[in-house]
Amino acid sequence: MAQARPGALRRQALVQTSPAEMDRRIDLRVDGEFARAEEQGVFRALPGQGRPLAFRPEEGLATLDDNWLANHFLKNAGYVPPWARLGRALDRARARSAALEAAWRDGGAEERGPLAEQVTAAWEAENILIRRWNAQVPHPSLERYPAPPDVRWRRLRANARAGTDPASGDGRRPGP
Repeated sequence: MAQARPGALRRQALVQTSPAEMDRRIDLRVDGEFARAEEQGVFRALPGQGRPLAFRPEEGLATLDDNWLANHFLKNAGYVPPWARLGRALDRARARSAALEAAWRDGGAEERGPLAEQVTAAWEAENILIRRWNAQVPHPSLERYPAPPDVRWRRLRANARAGTDPASGDGRRPGP
């Protein structure tokens, strides 16, 4: 009779273990790691030791779910997911595009020529960021849609002819 390898026996034992037993084993292992870390003094003299966790009103009661503590620690540590950092860069790119569009729209014919290249370049840079954003966001509902420069130019020229402000989103004339 062939002798079973130790690794194969362990795998077989794990397959036959119930989910409740697996949870119990994991809890015991985690508790053991925490006990060892405490004995070694890892948790001594930590900033904020002995003080309660601060609940920020801006987090709202809706955030008190199972992930609240993990998110709280990450936020306190200054962690920002890469896709959120990219979203901030995208917001800055959109603001730059809007400023260039306004300068083009409000400028005279002699100013519009040089600005046109800058506006197109800003839109292309924005579309590159949008494609990166869409590749990184955790859910498709967060995706943004790039607009080709030719479509944006048609829209900008039509708004400029009509004297409307495209930034308002409703076709109203710009305010004072």
